[in-house]
Amino acid sequence: MGEITAVERGLLENMLYVVITKTKYDENYNFTQAGEDEAMFDDYRKKLKVVFDNLAALVPELVLQVSKEYVLTTLNRWQSSPYEDVEAAVSLLYNLGEALPASHGNHFSGPSQCLVQVKTSTMQEMMQLLVTSGVSGHSHPAVSLQFFECVARYEKFFTSEPHYIPGILAAFLDTRGMRNPNPRVRSRTSYLFSRVVRCLKSNIVGYTEDILSQLTDLLVLAPIDNGQIPPLLTNDDQLYVFEAAAMLIIAGNTEPGHKEGLMRNLLSPVFAKVTCLAERLAREQDPVNQASIAKSICHATAVTARTSKAFSNQNSIQACGCVQLYLDALQLFINCLNVGVEREVVGAGVRQLMHRLVVCLDGESLLPLLPPASQALLHTPSPAVLTEYLPLINQIITKFQKEMSPFVHTIFMPLVSAIFTALSEPIEENDEEEQRTRRLLQRSYYLFLTTIVSHHLLPVLAALDNTILQQVLMSVVQGAVEFPDPVAQKNCFVILRRLTEAWGVKDMGPPGFVEFLYTQVVPACFLAPLKTTFDLNDAQTILALHESVTCLQTVYRKRGDELITYLRSQYFPKMDLSPELVNEYCQALTSDAKVFRNYSKIFFQRAKS
Repeated sequence: MGEITAVERGLLENMLYVVITKTKYDENYNFTQAGEDEAMFDDYRKKLKVVFDNLAALVPELVLQVSKEYVLTTLNRWQSSPYEDVEAAVSLLYNLGEALPASHGNHFSGPSQCLVQVKTSTMQEMMQLLVTSGVSGHSHPAVSLQFFECVARYEKFFTSEPHYIPGILAAFLDTRGMRNPNPRVRSRTSYLFSRVVRCLKSNIVGYTEDILSQLTDLLVLAPIDNGQIPPLLTNDDQLYVFEAAAMLIIAGNTEPGHKEGLMRNLLSPVFAKVTCLAERLAREQDPVNQASIAKSICHATAVTARTSKAFSNQNSIQACGCVQLYLDALQLFINCLNVGVEREVVGAGVRQLMHRLVVCLDGESLLPLLPPASQALLHTPSPAVLTEYLPLINQIITKFQKEMSPFVHTIFMPLVSAIFTALSEPIEENDEEEQRTRRLLQRSYYLFLTTIVSHHLLPVLAALDNTILQQVLMSVVQGAVEFPDPVAQKNCFVILRRLTEAWGVKDMGPPGFVEFLYTQVVPACFLAPLKTTFDLNDAQTILALHESVTCLQTVYRKRGDELITYLRSQYFPKMDLSPELVNEYCQALTSDAKVFRNYSKIFFQRAKS
């Protein structure tokens, strides 16, 4: 595109002013009960933003100049301006961040080209006025929300001008932010506060203890029987505040003992409340009250889990001296689960905490608590409970691998028996929800076995009683052939391939495994792709086909010409294939993996046509 003429520039400038004017909220916009009209206007604003972005791409310096004039003029007289104008000005500043993108999101530094320099100084000037004008104290929630959105988007402004940080922290912590009369503002600023803390923690750590003292009342868990008085923050909001508090503590340059002390001070009131709740849960007879108490315990578990997100490779849970604090917490919540009331709700919290602790802790610390935790979680092994437990065990196996061998050896049989029992329970044909739960459990079971065979735990299977092992192996073959779920089928073939790799040579595996290869594994590699439910036009199904093909080639690598002889003399005659097709197939089977994969797809497409 050539140079823009003065006339064209004037037209674009007019268009820009129209966009800014049209962005303003209508006086009839209902912020407390948004309906269809409000939704339509929100959508209209999004379309205006697209126009604004296009103008910024076309004439960036013009957009910057006009935006600066509008923002500075409006913010300098915000107290005497309608809220619609003030909100539009702060939104305009916010939208510039996307309309005029910066390297790594930093609008406040950059190379010395003319436009970049102008933009940097202009953005700084607008942000300086935003944080010093007092507009953060505007009474309208739309302006308050947009102010905090701007602060969070341009957090790098505060790294270049850290003397503004105390004022911004004060805004978050007082009635402008998390103590605002408007619940939407309180909710959104609690999230934005955690974002700002994460980005600026190295600049904020000097204020940590002052911030923690000001957060104290926001970190109190809401009473169960609070009547009609809602807490300042919802449970979800409170999670962000706990996470922010923990990030500040862990980011500090203090000794591990000091960090541990601050973390203990942060969480001890939570644990004290949980101890009382557990005692009350044990006594409570009213089911409604039991459910409320259990939800409070679950929230306390979520809070504890959320604080663990503050740890990192640089500031690990071990380096900060907090291992025992979290182990004690886990034991406390296991005890709550063992009260035996509202197990599903309390158990959800325990699983969530364990998922986090697997990330943070080493095996030596965590593994001793696995047996009591698993026993408590699996006390009533319904299909839903089992489905939710298996991802936790998979995560633990993936991280700790061989360290898990004794535990997996102990739990494998009871767990698999519980799964088989749950899957065999009769259900009504029209109970779609229960059928879906069963399918999820079956898929989770195959993923569990895949995790075991993929992480050096095959000896656990090898040590099983032969009858039990046969039952497990047959369940895998059944999944590979009969279960109409390509992801699960793929996992089943992964299991069979891994077993073949380990046990496919004579005397390397359990008794009868080689016979099992020929009676079950090899036929499965043909029967599954021939099923009408095996859709060769589906991407996931093709992955399952590739895994079945790889499995069959693994059998060939381990058994050699014995497999070819078996196919020619015993299996292919049952399929009624021509001698030419048999030769073609056997030749492809002995070729490289890619050739055989491509051939197999064509082979089964022809067979099913």
